[in-house]
Amino acid sequence: MKDILVLIKITAVGFFVAAFVYPLVHEGGHMLAAVLGGGRLEGLGWYPVPHVLYEMDRGNTAMHAVTCLAGVCLPMVAVLPFAKSRGVLGFGTLTFACVVLFSTAMGVVVAGLRLLGTTVQGDDITAFIDCTGQTAPTLLLMLGLSAIAAWQVAWLKPKQSFLAMMGQTETPLAPRLSATENLR
Repeated sequence: MKDILVLIKITAVGFFVAAFVYPLVHEGGHMLAAVLGGGRLEGLGWYPVPHVLYEMDRGNTAMHAVTCLAGVCLPMVAVLPFAKSRGVLGFGTLTFACVVLFSTAMGVVVAGLRLLGTTVQGDDITAFIDCTGQTAPTLLLMLGLSAIAAWQVAWLKPKQSFLAMMGQTETPLAPRLSATENLR
């Protein structure tokens, strides 16, 4: 029964972080960049997918590009204050970092597809490429961000975080004794 409760807890934390916390921080990155860049916030939508509506001067393509990328970058920064967290918060932080890694990896896919002539409509990285006109450098940028996100996941020590959620701790292996030492 305890294992079922642990599984429910892990699933609940993972779902909450992936479905609510990450999208909120991601869209918050867009909102923050838009407002700081002189844009006007029009609204935040949650259905059918989370999105931010903002109005920005069309001539300000650099700030629009930053706003497109801010949805990926703010979550990467948001992981940092929670890196030393343990228990449910630590596992939630790990889950969040995994979603960030997935998001940056999808950015690599979107930029790669664009290089091959296929455009993914309605994606932040597509909008970033449209603003900058730079597909290959965007692919390299997304590869770099993915590497940083992978490092963050590893830095959060996934094995210890998962074991802590299961109520276990990792103990180092006891040194092996030879047969003659066991007889003493």
